[in-house]
Amino acid sequence: MSTHRLRRAVASAGAAVALSATMVGTAHASDSPSAEGSPHNGCPYGAVCIYNPAGEATQTPEHVYWSYGKHQLYNEFGPHYIVNNQSGGANVISLGDLPEYQFELTAGTAGWVNLTTIDGLWLYAN
Repeated sequence: MSTHRLRRAVASAGAAVALSATMVGTAHASDSPSAEGSPHNGCPYGAVCIYNPAGEATQTPEHVYWSYGKHQLYNEFGPHYIVNNQSGGANVISLGDLPEYQFELTAGTAGWVNLTTIDGLWLYAN
């Protein structure tokens, strides 16, 4: 591995540690899936789902995300229910206007989140 690549890898690891140390949790784990591999509140196993209040009541997700990485949100404001039904300990965090992310949901957790200042979600393997 070249010195440049090694420095970049070390810097990335340090940034990840710093980011996790500054986490602000506003979403609270509420209901967890009944069994690994099963849908939760209409969210398929292996996915992250966002519900508006009406969709949460009818178990109809507004958005379903299957892949790791950043997922941009457009015109999403106010309270939304987010379910992290991913496998293998994968997490989801908010991306937005603030220097720190507002919430993190570990696999198998869900919570109500105010999406007003959030412009994206980042799904990643833990």
